[in-house]
Amino acid sequence: MKATFAIAFALLAQVLSAGASSACSCAVKTPLDQLAISDLVISGSVVSTVEHDGVSRALVAVADVWKGTPGSMLIVETTTVGSCQFLLSPGTKYLIYGLSAEVDDDLFRTHVCMRTRPADQAAEDIKQLGPPLFTFTPVELISWGTIKLLYR
Repeated sequence: MKATFAIAFALLAQVLSAGASSACSCAVKTPLDQLAISDLVISGSVVSTVEHDGVSRALVAVADVWKGTPGSMLIVETTTVGSCQFLLSPGTKYLIYGLSAEVDDDLFRTHVCMRTRPADQAAEDIKQLGPPLFTFTPVELISWGTIKLLYR
């Protein structure tokens, strides 16, 4: 009886943990595969973030562009809820693969299943992507009050 209970408990634990981990399991994509399905591929530094209703918006100062035609500043949305949450941290430079939000030319979305990552962890991606199409000269950073205005 104890053995049956232990086996049943182990199976239940395995099923529950598999369900939690598979909620965010992602198909592995190469950098070039992700480039092909993304609307935007850039490197840039997060200037500031604001969160509201499960969404985080990060104001990003664009440095390098591999795909897309962004301005020198843009906003990247991520989700802040559930097991698939993904946050961009102010002051950190990222390689960002984004999808157009289709409501604003300067608004893009990324998520945990895309290859977006801190730039210091993206050397293999950058090597495969090759040289950027163009590079922005650093600009004066926008204040926190400006991102609040952008978050309408």
